[in-house]
Amino acid sequence: QLAADGEDRVWAGYWTATPLQYAAGDRITVATAVGVRRFPEAQAVVERAPRSVYVGSDLDGTAAAFRTALDRRHVPYRARRFAFLTVFDRLPPTADPRSLGL
Repeated sequence: QLAADGEDRVWAGYWTATPLQYAAGDRITVATAVGVRRFPEAQAVVERAPRSVYVGSDLDGTAAAFRTALDRRHVPYRARRFAFLTVFDRLPPTADPRSLGL
């Protein structure tokens, strides 16, 4: 769905980022917003992107953490659920993990 929507730069928690990147292949680049950061090239690509999305999981608590961080800073977004994942998109360019306190 992300690739179909033209979203090719994604932030996620480590336990979501790793399998998401594996499943996406070269269609999207996934960086870790919270947790271990193991792939510096992917981190740099997503950090430089003019826009990105967050993918949070109910299984590791990142969906709630991302929603809380966005709401706390009054960042506008759209949230869409896909099974146990929530995609937060339509974010302003300033919604990077650092500015959200992640």
